[in-house]
Amino acid sequence: MQHKLRVLDFRNTLIVVLSIIAAVFMLKSNWLYSVIAGFGSYDYLGAFLAGIFFAYGFTTAPAIAVLFIISTTLNPFAVAILGATGAILSDFFIFKFMKKEVIGEINHIANELHYHPHMSKKWMRFIKRISPLIGGIIIASPFPDELAAAILGTIDFDIKEFLAIAFVFKFVSILVIGLIATA
Repeated sequence: MQHKLRVLDFRNTLIVVLSIIAAVFMLKSNWLYSVIAGFGSYDYLGAFLAGIFFAYGFTTAPAIAVLFIISTTLNPFAVAILGATGAILSDFFIFKFMKKEVIGEINHIANELHYHPHMSKKWMRFIKRISPLIGGIIIASPFPDELAAAILGTIDFDIKEFLAIAFVFKFVSILVIGLIATA
């Protein structure tokens, strides 16, 4: 019996798409920029809050600005630790959602559409070996952490390992922002 795809079969994927659309509209109104920029007045708490937004693709730019400004008056190492801690809090939720909900739905859609990529075992082992590096680079960059979570979630990457990689790469990237601010 052939199954038809229904919207309810991929509701979490739909939520991700609708969230992206909503984020675009919020950014066009500059409301979100104003909220994130206000975190700068909270000193170290502001670094933690800016770190939370540093993990999301659409709010990375204003979070970088806040972290830069905060680092001019506060210890850049402390700002990096608190910012990275806030970022991995966001990354935890992103990873759990992507791994448990969205990846399964995408696999379900691929199965229904009879799409099955055929890769050799040798190629898959190579992909699994370099995925943490690719994920880490994405996490450290302004690219959305959702992309890294999707990549690492598809290879059954452990959440503890993901958070450790995310913390190290976020710490380094925020520290670089802070050191540039103090130079």
